[in-house]
Amino acid sequence: MSLPRVFISATSGDLRSARAIARDALLTINCHPVEQTSFEPDYRTVADMLRGKIKDCQALIHIVGHRYGAEPDPASLPRDTPRRSYTQMEYHLARELGLRVYTFLLPETYPYDTPPSVEDAALTALQNEHRLFIKADPHLRETVANEVELRTRIIALQEKVIALEQEQATIHKEVITSRRWGLWIAAAVLLILGGIGYWQQQMKKDTGVIAESQSDLATQLAEVQKALSTIQQNTDPEKDPISKWPQERLENELAQQLKMKVEDLRTLLTAGRTSLDALVAGQALLASGKQAEAAEKFDAVIQHEQAAIQRLRQAYEGKAQIAWNAVRYKEVLDYRQKAAALVDKATDPLGWCDAQGKVTFIHLHLALYIEAEPLLREIVRLREQHQGPGHTDLATALNNLAQLLKATNRLAEAEPMMRRALKIDEASYGTDHPNVAIDLNNLAQLLQATNRLAEAETMMWRALKIDEASYGTDHPNVARDLNNLAQLLQATNRLAEAEPMFRRALK
Repeated sequence: MSLPRVFISATSGDLRSARAIARDALLTINCHPVEQTSFEPDYRTVADMLRGKIKDCQALIHIVGHRYGAEPDPASLPRDTPRRSYTQMEYHLARELGLRVYTFLLPETYPYDTPPSVEDAALTALQNEHRLFIKADPHLRETVANEVELRTRIIALQEKVIALEQEQATIHKEVITSRRWGLWIAAAVLLILGGIGYWQQQMKKDTGVIAESQSDLATQLAEVQKALSTIQQNTDPEKDPISKWPQERLENELAQQLKMKVEDLRTLLTAGRTSLDALVAGQALLASGKQAEAAEKFDAVIQHEQAAIQRLRQAYEGKAQIAWNAVRYKEVLDYRQKAAALVDKATDPLGWCDAQGKVTFIHLHLALYIEAEPLLREIVRLREQHQGPGHTDLATALNNLAQLLKATNRLAEAEPMMRRALKIDEASYGTDHPNVAIDLNNLAQLLQATNRLAEAETMMWRALKIDEASYGTDHPNVARDLNNLAQLLQATNRLAEAEPMFRRALK
């Protein structure tokens, strides 16, 4: 089951800590936090970007302080467009798109990261107008006094999150169909919108899904319903009612709308009917008190749908690999996030860690540290909880989080994680394993950054010795070790020692 996506809307200058609290609280209640922290100066670019990002979420948390924050260039605003900060734009876009919005109004006494008074008075006035609008808005809002209350109130949203997970999509237009095709296609769509298709609402937002995974039954059946709706809209119900069409004509029209062969359409509909028949039979058996027989039918449906989800994940991963080979990293991130969203954290926590680990790899590659950090911390927590404090997967997770902390200049926090990872790998693999050499290099570079050069040099020599013994003297990993060590020697003005190492690495 995909995790509900919740957009966090708050100014960065004074509410960075509040953002972090919201991220951690959302992860605690099995939600996927979504943020946007960098913006183009042009209003139209920002509006389109935010609309695309927010529409893929099920809810938005709007944290309202006293600072206006950053805004698009006022000169880029279209005529009659109100002047709004990025955070205010996020709120209004969420309302426009019909998302559930949870608003938290913060008082002046809230422990802001920076005092609101540092902002220009004109911008403060604009923010005060927004606060008055929020207070007059008939939608519910909450006032929280401090960080503890904010975290508590977000975690208290758990019951509403459950409702988000279980919420069924609605069919917006009634479709008139033939008795033979229309009734059971509509029933198949209802099936998708119910228990079997619990993830379809999220997937149907992506119009490219049907092209990406022809084996995604639920999404394709939803596309059938859309195609039927289109045919109905383009047909005069009085002169040419669909209910009187012969089966062959309806098949041909649907296949043309879906751009697929008629034979493939029949196979798809047969598969949908199989799942539907099994579900209906299971419900009938359950109603008649035949528990065991009903369970068999439900198991068959679950197995079928799980297989479909697994195939969809594999398709997304395949698309991610293609994008990676073509050096389209943002596209890689999009596909990996879609694949990861299909792993249920509650029932498969380690699978969730594996999938989100692939996401954070791209986050780090693109320097998206704010997005990566809460996921990396949760991966560490789950690895330790489910695999124990001495597992090598935990060592990898600790190293990944430590690399992020090092990249964001939090070296004191990163160091104990690197040392712990080294200790785990030494105990698991032995002191002369190549994985230990990786840990040694990571820690040595951190020590070099904090000017503990003697300790760093000892670790680099040890890593070089391990890799030469493991891979031979002419392996690229050995070249990496030589280069690291030569740079340290250069930093300590031992140029005569550094030069032959650089030359050997180059060779």
